[in-house]
Amino acid sequence: MNKPLVNATFFAGGFRPMMLALGLFAAASLQSCKKKPAQSEPVAQEVSQVSNKTQELVEQAQYLYDNMNKMSVDHVKSEVSRIRSEAAGNAQVEAILKKVEEKLSVKEQLNHAQLLIDNFENYDLAYLKEETEKLHNSPYSEVKAQANQLDSMITAREKRASDARPTKVRLNEYMRNIGSASSPAKADQEIEKALSLFSNPNVDVLIIIGVFDGEKDFDKPTTIGQYLEYLKLQKKAPYSIENIETDASGKIRLLELQK
Repeated sequence: MNKPLVNATFFAGGFRPMMLALGLFAAASLQSCKKKPAQSEPVAQEVSQVSNKTQELVEQAQYLYDNMNKMSVDHVKSEVSRIRSEAAGNAQVEAILKKVEEKLSVKEQLNHAQLLIDNFENYDLAYLKEETEKLHNSPYSEVKAQANQLDSMITAREKRASDARPTKVRLNEYMRNIGSASSPAKADQEIEKALSLFSNPNVDVLIIIGVFDGEKDFDKPTTIGQYLEYLKLQKKAPYSIENIETDASGKIRLLELQK
């Protein structure tokens, strides 16, 4: 007995719908592969996290700048180092940190200058002059102002030290400086210092040329004003101080020199 032929109705009514369904399934699968929605969410989340971290570091750097005077220098330096490391070269963060470091430099220099001022008498003059010169080289006007204050303090201290020396020692130094001055202006400055030791510029200066029978023999008298000008012209101080007489106020009223 012959097997029946395949029902033609299957091809006419059942096979086409099945092929259509397979085609739609394949298209849907291809579209799904193109979109890949599962990967987009983590990437967006990571970008958001980076942005938030940068903003935090910006705020932290700005806080350092705004509140530096309330913090120690060491703490500020430590925070700058930390923020810079975490920022990994971010330009916005680095720009603020540069301003923080500049402001910190001013603070350090001002603190150092104030320390010198507060403990001025405890420091050696040579050290004070050296440190003050460094402050003068600072680009910041606030620091230069404190350097000027230190200059005035150094000048006053040197004057006190000079004034404390015996009058004879000081006058000898001034006369030597007049004779060896590098310019007339320098000599005039030393003349002014020397004259400050005398009661007036017309005080007699007696130059001893010899001693006979126990009596001093003097050259023609001159005045201290004239004698100091003589040293300035001669560019030397040939005579030594033999005797000084002072008045009640401690000013020189008579000067004797030895040839």
